Amino acid sequence: HHAKRLDDLQDHAFDLIVALTPEAREKAEEVVRGEAVDVEYWPVEDPTLESGSRAQRLDAYRRLRDDLIVRIKDRFGSDVAEAS
Repeated sequence: HHAKRLDDLQDHAFDLIVALTPEAREKAEEVVRGEAVDVEYWPVEDPTLESGSRAQRLDAYRRLRDDLIVRIKDRFGSDVAEAS
């Protein structure tokens, strides 16, 4: 899986955008204005801001991963989160 730019998705149909930053939420709302698409904002800690040892930085990414798995399970059900 990898992140995609919203501008690259304008020819695709979708029902929901999950934005992880305020900037992404703002852009998503702009792109789907007037369309039947929900935009949800899930604020997360930015792991790129973590300083310290390599292990500490990796732990920040792992915490983010684990947090997103929980949120995905809560929002969409455990089957969706386990499929990835």
